[in-house]
Amino acid sequence: MWGASQGNQTHLAYLLTWIIKHADQVKPDLLPLIQRCFTRWTEMNSVYGYLHAGSLSADATNLIRSTALQRYESSWLREQGLDQLPVITTNLDHALWAHALQPIEPALDRYWRERIAQHTVDRAFVQASIAQMSGRSATELRVVEALMQQHASLLDAALMQAIRQRFEHVPRSTAILDALETLIPPLTPELPSEEWDDPQWLRWATEAYLPYASWIIRAKQPRNDQEQYVLMYEQWLVQRYPKWLTSTETPLITKQFTLLRDILAAQPQAVVVWLVVDGMTWWQARILRDICRHQGLYPQRYEASVSMLPSLTNISKRALVTGVAVRTAPQISIAQATQEQLARSGIRGVVSYDQGALLTAVRETELPQCLVWFANTLDTLAHERSTFADDSTVRGYLNDLATVLYQMRVTCTERGRPFHVLIGSDHGSTLLPENAPTRRIPQATREVIDVWDEGKDHTANTPASARAVQVSDPERLQIDHNEWYYLNHLDYELPYDYLVPKGYAAVKRRPTGWTHGGLSPEETIVALMHLAPEPLELHPLNISIGGRVQPRKGSSLTVQIVNPNPAPLENLILQIDTLTPLQIDHLGANGRYNSTLTFPARSIEGSELEIVWSITGSALGVEHRQQGETRIIVRRLQTEDSLGDMFE
Repeated sequence: MWGASQGNQTHLAYLLTWIIKHADQVKPDLLPLIQRCFTRWTEMNSVYGYLHAGSLSADATNLIRSTALQRYESSWLREQGLDQLPVITTNLDHALWAHALQPIEPALDRYWRERIAQHTVDRAFVQASIAQMSGRSATELRVVEALMQQHASLLDAALMQAIRQRFEHVPRSTAILDALETLIPPLTPELPSEEWDDPQWLRWATEAYLPYASWIIRAKQPRNDQEQYVLMYEQWLVQRYPKWLTSTETPLITKQFTLLRDILAAQPQAVVVWLVVDGMTWWQARILRDICRHQGLYPQRYEASVSMLPSLTNISKRALVTGVAVRTAPQISIAQATQEQLARSGIRGVVSYDQGALLTAVRETELPQCLVWFANTLDTLAHERSTFADDSTVRGYLNDLATVLYQMRVTCTERGRPFHVLIGSDHGSTLLPENAPTRRIPQATREVIDVWDEGKDHTANTPASARAVQVSDPERLQIDHNEWYYLNHLDYELPYDYLVPKGYAAVKRRPTGWTHGGLSPEETIVALMHLAPEPLELHPLNISIGGRVQPRKGSSLTVQIVNPNPAPLENLILQIDTLTPLQIDHLGANGRYNSTLTFPARSIEGSELEIVWSITGSALGVEHRQQGETRIIVRRLQTEDSLGDMFE
């Protein structure tokens, strides 16, 4: 490096990197030689003239800074002693930029605080600020993060792309950029229709409403429109729910126990870990699913399900782990009820709140078939939060759960046992708006104290207020039906009658954090998932194309697609011949899709037309591609039109 005959951009990059890393090791008697090199190289590249042997580290750092901050105001650069320095065009390691800027991060923070105070924060200001920033400073990224959190309505996909491009090389920027992306306003949901079937309602709730509601809460936007959607969903739910209780095709969480039995019936030697996470919302379940995938546990099923009403732990979790509704007042704990139900089903099981005990169980000589793990910390964390519940603490806890599942998987697979994970939750949670009304408890009712762990003493702490009321004397009950839903024990298969407030209303006292017991989508939509050590193996779709075509005349083709997989497929594109591709956003698990297409007029030879088709899509992150061909009968005999077609 020091023996180079001339200086170019590649050489300059090597030199600056060496100086930053090793300048403090240069011996004083080498400084004249180093200065002579700078003088020689300056004849070919003037940038070397700004480097001096006696101040190697400071000069190299200032060159890097002046380049990074070249778009800053000249008066501020003058204050920093950077205004007379050149801009270098060499490529440097990302760590060098961070190293050079780190000592002046406080100055960068003051610079941006002053600018923000002096300007109106609108889209033009944000765009200009991002364009001015170096994109190499953690302080700059924090400034943009704070601006977008305070002015989330300015953020859209184009602005987010600009932010990503500018800051993608800042160390540990991925988490911040991902969080910012969640602030982009989603499409406003369409109003749901009473004519929709259950899958349409659940897709609306998970794909339209919940992303919209999440953004509203994150961005601290008014929640008036959101409450309108909640009321429509609640009305549908209270009407539809009793029918699910007597139906085999139900979206209720009780079906996960059936899945457990099906897995063990197919693989009696398997070990199934059933993780029951108290109070896990739909968006938290997606985070846990993705973490588990990175740990080598791949989703086989991932579906929206509905909590048992009201969405209380002692009602809903008990039904989840036993597979049946709670029709009578519980006499034993949830853990005991789970153990008894496993025994009645002939399943060797271990039930515990303690992950250590479960890890010990998978190392025993005789492995259990099922380990039921009650994990309740997430619900406790939610009750303590007044912001959106997916921060670093929540993510850290979910990561801990996934790590323990991974340890269990390793132990079981090393012993040659098939391994499966079921993950379910009893309910989600709702964060009530600041202006949420409070409903006084009517006479002949009592407040529900919803305790998740019967083995602990909760009298010392004030329990979180649930959004449900138990009716103690139905004959004396008098309520305003504009304010309450009445869940009678016969129709809803409950041990008691319950009252649930309509919309976003608190019961007795407004909780400071997230709560449950109500009927909102946030509380009642939960995820049920099945994970395994191998990625989902997709079976071919059953595709039927039928109809009869006529030469030189437009015809109709019928298309039927049947999905035999236990997971839904997304973003399907069916290409038939040269027709316009057929796009299908969602095809449910074991679902069916029917459509009619127009086949254009063309000359056709022979008695059959061979049509080539292909289809692409994905399910739970697994890509699916399939192609085939279909023969369609060509109809030539005409009864009303020209006889010429008979002789084509």
